Amino acid sequence: MVTNDERIAWLTSAKDEAAVNLLSDVLSAGIPLDMVICATSEDNSRFESVRNLCSEYNLSCIHFPNIGSETDNSALKDIEDVDLKKKCESEFKRREHDRELVKLLEKSECRLVVLAGFMRIVTPVLWADGRIILNLHPAPPLGPAGMWEEVM
Repeated sequence: MVTNDERIAWLTSAKDEAAVNLLSDVLSAGIPLDMVICATSEDNSRFESVRNLCSEYNLSCIHFPNIGSETDNSALKDIEDVDLKKKCESEFKRREHDRELVKLLEKSECRLVVLAGFMRIVTPVLWADGRIILNLHPAPPLGPAGMWEEVM
């Protein structure tokens, strides 16, 4: 029996074939994932590959588009500095995105979340309740942000 502490959520943006291949390797090795969340457009051909892989292993694959872009951020309307306002809006959208993501993770009670080619900068909202986040990324925490090709 798998306990909640052992339940694993796999988050990916399926940006490249390497992200899909890594998921395939993990699944074929028998690592028990509870869910796969794919944050990409549905017309991305790699999303279809991820969905097919999940189907092959009877695993839930959840399409999770960029959330937060339509969120009411009227609290920021009085900020006059354009650069500051842009930065605040970006942070606000990221937090809204992560709040929606946490709702999905709470349903499955996943305590371990693997970010594998997850092309989003996550906020503390994602790990605030003690969830363990494993980010497969070459940069240290608070290190350079971006794709591995840019930070290496």
